[in-house]
Amino acid sequence: MRSSIVLGWLWTLTLLASCATTVGGNAQFPEDAEPVPQGLAAIDPCSLIPEDWLYSFELEEGKYNEADERVRAPHGCDWRPSGDQIGGRGVSVRVAGDMAPAKYDADIDSHSEIRIGGLDWRVSDNSELLEGHCFLIHIVDDESFVSVSSMNLSDETKACDKAEEVAPVIAAQLPGGDPAPEPPQVEESPVTDVDACELLAHDDAEEEGLQAPGEETDSDLYHRGCEWLPSEDSSELQAVVIMIDIERSIERRFDAEPDDTFEVADRSWKIFDSPSEGEGFCYVGTDTSPRSYVAIFSSNHADPDSGCDQATDLAPLVTGNLPAS
Repeated sequence: MRSSIVLGWLWTLTLLASCATTVGGNAQFPEDAEPVPQGLAAIDPCSLIPEDWLYSFELEEGKYNEADERVRAPHGCDWRPSGDQIGGRGVSVRVAGDMAPAKYDADIDSHSEIRIGGLDWRVSDNSELLEGHCFLIHIVDDESFVSVSSMNLSDETKACDKAEEVAPVIAAQLPGGDPAPEPPQVEESPVTDVDACELLAHDDAEEEGLQAPGEETDSDLYHRGCEWLPSEDSSELQAVVIMIDIERSIERRFDAEPDDTFEVADRSWKIFDSPSEGEGFCYVGTDTSPRSYVAIFSSNHADPDSGCDQATDLAPLVTGNLPAS
């Protein structure tokens, strides 16, 4: 039942309307008509996060999940994180209009409470069976509730961050919730149209032991990249990749704090040494906006402690070719 992730902006609650035939001013319903859903039972879970919030929440389009009585799970919707974020920043919402909260979570009465969006939420996080997962549950009445869940497998202390981020939006659509804020405006990244191969001058590349020009490269991990191979007389070096991502910050790419930082002019560069790829790999990146970054990848398999050396050496050369943030 408690898998994946959650979130939701309860932006619109759509109650299903019934069709009726009017006779003498009185509505007449067929005897075999299905009962019209009311309250939470009428909510389409995937309507709870509108499209104009997906970019801000860094989520892809939601996927509907039917109720599963075998695991006591009401119907809901899951939103995967946009891009290939490591650690998981997706969200999941479950909406129950005819299920007792204790049936969904037997320990619900023992959970701590927090107040978000004008409503009280029960918090279940970092349980022994689901470390890195977090559930926020708002009880509407004895037979209805809304659950918002998220997870962070890279840093379990941040498991609730995403759920808490979206809970105010959901609360705004529930009785007693505070009004919802306006969705933030989307600003275009200054590196949207930048050619990654133009971020390192040919003369600078050759002085650093790389062949010029670089070659464009594709990857699911970023939007545009440029690979610079080592020159023939620099056999101790390995290929370098300069990459541009316009969907997330550099810390969201790795879902972790940087190992170190350094300044070049007025720009801060962050070092991610030996992330998930393994020892000897290194990414040195700088945010070009709240939702975009430029990073330099270098590696050294023979001497893993030196994997970041070339990337940090190139950072000042790349900085001068970046547009203003």
